[in-house]
Amino acid sequence: MARRELTGGLVHTPFLTGLPNLISEQWRKFLSVATELSNIVPSKVTVTLENRSAAIGITPIPLTDLAAGRYRVTVYTKIRTAASLTSSVTPSIVFTDGSDVCTFTGTANAGNTVTSVTSNTWLVRIREGTPISYSTAYASNAAGMAYDLELVLEQIGL
Repeated sequence: MARRELTGGLVHTPFLTGLPNLISEQWRKFLSVATELSNIVPSKVTVTLENRSAAIGITPIPLTDLAAGRYRVTVYTKIRTAASLTSSVTPSIVFTDGSDVCTFTGTANAGNTVTSVTSNTWLVRIREGTPISYSTAYASNAAGMAYDLELVLEQIGL
């Protein structure tokens, strides 16, 4: 989608024309574009993985043909089964900004109880057609921890 921006320059333009309750042409065009832009529905994808007991390699969030722009990525982890001693799961987000591959590494969920949760939110800017991917680092003693991972990707700007 081509980027369109609202124009200024209406500061000294009368809102109403000579006839009562008729909007001037400049304001009609401005309000038409503003309405069109406000009706753009952002892309949104949710990935939910439950009861994982291993690391997850770099995996693209399943949304094809991402437009260049800004996206908000929120990642939530919850321990489902605690390990007998210690455990940790750490989410990461990988994306391409221009020609650079960038990574955000989240907060480690190392509470090792079924009430342990973490949440991270990042703003990413991507080049058109490049994926936004996720991964996790996992560490647990022999008794093994299991965790849930949820990601929400929202387009927030072109």
